Amino acid sequence: MRVQRYRGRLFLTDGYHRAVGLLLRGLRFAPALVRDARAFEDLGAMNHLPIDAFTGDRLPLVMDFLDDDVSMQAHVPGSARRLLIHAMLLPGEMTASLFIEWEAQHSQARRP
Repeated sequence: MRVQRYRGRLFLTDGYHRAVGLLLRGLRFAPALVRDARAFEDLGAMNHLPIDAFTGDRLPLVMDFLDDDVSMQAHVPGSARRLLIHAMLLPGEMTASLFIEWEAQHSQARRP
C-alpha cells in the first residue's frame, strides 16, 4: 500500500482494495510505503474530488467504503484494452530458435 503525507495528513493513494480486505478481516494496521507530496495534484487519483473534501474537518476514511450511510454502489464501465503486436525481423538462427521454443511450449500446453 502507498500513503502520501500532505499538509500533515496521510492519504492512501494506492492499495484501496487491500486496505478494505484487511478491514473486513478485522485488521486495522498494515505496512505501507509513505512519502511526502509537495502539491495536492501529486496525490493522483484524489483529483476527482475537490480539495475541500480532503482538507475539511471530516476526512474520508477507508472504513467509509463499508458504511452504507456515507457510501453507495456505482457501476464504472471498464476501459477498452487493445493489444498492439509489432513484427520485427530477427537474425535467421535466432528466429528459428525462438519459433521452435514457442512451438514446444504451446504444443505441450494443448496435450491433455
